[in-house]
Amino acid sequence: MCCEVMHSVIMEMQGGRAFFLVVFASQCYVSACAKNLIVIIPNTEICKVLDHTFVQSYTCRSKNVNRTLNLSSKEIIFKPGVTLTNYHAHVTLYRKFATVYRQFMVDVHYDSCAFRAGKKSTVTQVISFDGRLKYGNFWEPCPLSGRRYEHNVPMGKFAVDIFPSGEYRFDTRSYTIVNGEKKYLMLTQSYGEVKYTTIEHWKKK
Repeated sequence: MCCEVMHSVIMEMQGGRAFFLVVFASQCYVSACAKNLIVIIPNTEICKVLDHTFVQSYTCRSKNVNRTLNLSSKEIIFKPGVTLTNYHAHVTLYRKFATVYRQFMVDVHYDSCAFRAGKKSTVTQVISFDGRLKYGNFWEPCPLSGRRYEHNVPMGKFAVDIFPSGEYRFDTRSYTIVNGEKKYLMLTQSYGEVKYTTIEHWKKK
């Protein structure tokens, strides 16, 4: 690897198709083994409650430290008496074409409770959120209830070579399954920008 990647790329196979999921996490340190890089710059996040039956509030805050480093904070407060033992996520990537975001490459579901419990899967082979636990209890294992939060998580530079330059948006819809029906609880929209650069340009930053 040319860098210590805490931002990670997940490849999921669904119906014979490969999907690549970029998870905006911490920072990546790039060595001189890469001549041409793609830098993903996180911009902001928007959080919304989709079902107030389960969730009292869901807020997120984004603070720009400099042009390529952003601090992210999130807080979920579940309704009194709500305890979730199954919790899933549907992640979709959109790329901006002119003024419109269109779906692009990524459309995956994963079991968030299994992920938090460390169950082996395609996801856990590539990414771990263990380093995020020092920022709060957001990624602690299920069941989920009460208050879940993480505070001032660094969202920084990332190098990968699978996406063309442009503006992107990740939509993460969290849901639980009740009597076989998906109940969508929250929506997180993460905005970022992909830019090409070189190792020489990187060193100047």
